[in-house]
Amino acid sequence: QGFSQSDLLDINVIVENCSFDNMTATRGGAIYGYYTKGKLTIDNCNFTNMDVTWGAVCAYQSAYDGGLNVEISKSIFANNSGNNGAALYVQASYLTMTNCEVYNNTASQSPGAIYLTNVTATIDSCKIYDNSALKDASAIAVYAGKISSDPTVLKPSELTITNCIIENNT
Repeated sequence: QGFSQSDLLDINVIVENCSFDNMTATRGGAIYGYYTKGKLTIDNCNFTNMDVTWGAVCAYQSAYDGGLNVEISKSIFANNSGNNGAALYVQASYLTMTNCEVYNNTASQSPGAIYLTNVTATIDSCKIYDNSALKDASAIAVYAGKISSDPTVLKPSELTITNCIIENNT
């Protein structure tokens, strides 16, 4: 049995001035949101040395209209490794990322740093550098399509990048 929009759990989570280091997980080495709506705010945090399948921070199956809004500011994602999006894996309604550094993250698939699917995202004034992936995108990958838990829902992705430095990704 699949989930639908009415099954989303309502959250309001604020994570400020925290460091997450040397963690291992399948999804979300430090933070994992699953079938959620509401808001996840991350401010002035460090996510380092994670060994994950999907992202040091992972928001999954939360891309429905009125789903999860992820806001990340003044945070560092560094030296993380994983299969897809070693730093950040987001399938949510909205992502806003400002004044962050994302560097030296490595993926065995793609991308090395940020994996976006079914999301409207804005990345502003960030530095994204020295990330790598064995396949496809080295820094950022954007996907769209049907939400896997509810194949009747089609959610495109949109990405706006402004005032960023993106370099030396392989």
